[in-house]
Amino acid sequence: MMSTPNLITIPDRSGPGIKTAAPVVGFHQGGLGEKWATGGEQEQNQRNNQHLRIAKQEVTIGTWNVRSLSATGKLNELEHEMGNYTWNILGIAEMRWIGNGEIISEDGHKVWWSGDEKKLGGVGFIVHLKILNTVMECEPISNRVIRIRIRAAPRNLSVIQVYAPTSDCNEDELEMFYHQLEATLKNIPKKDIFIVMGDWNAKIGSDAHAEWPGTA
Repeated sequence: MMSTPNLITIPDRSGPGIKTAAPVVGFHQGGLGEKWATGGEQEQNQRNNQHLRIAKQEVTIGTWNVRSLSATGKLNELEHEMGNYTWNILGIAEMRWIGNGEIISEDGHKVWWSGDEKKLGGVGFIVHLKILNTVMECEPISNRVIRIRIRAAPRNLSVIQVYAPTSDCNEDELEMFYHQLEATLKNIPKKDIFIVMGDWNAKIGSDAHAEWPGTA
């Protein structure tokens, strides 16, 4: 059985709440963290559908550069601010957390992150407690790339959060970032709907044409 597709809205990366049209998916209710092998998806679907009910809901996906969540209490401040908006999945750039892992916040939402030992950059996701049971897996790639996969209908959804190097970075760092992103895209199951979002450190503004010909 398949749900009627529902509209997903994606806030602008400057902060949650500015909505634009995006691909459509509806979400199943399932077990937290269940992973489906690609080759056995159909068989697993048949088993899971015996005890899962399909939920029809509008899901908001956004991205936010928080500058840093390394100081004590910063995550609580972020969650308080997020309470002013409608959101379900929030991709985060520049978390500045060490290593990678996952935690449950005081409000019951789940945080996944991917960083390094120097607290440089860092990316992650916060998933609202109401849809935690749709998360199939979350894969940390580097301090600039992380991927999450969501159980959905008519097709599952893969979301990649990035924090791109600035133009001041050396060529090796830029090349590594785009290589990681390309490899991550290639590993997404072919039938998934996918979204790539985050802070691309792009130059914008009325004077951008001075350094970037062809832009306005």
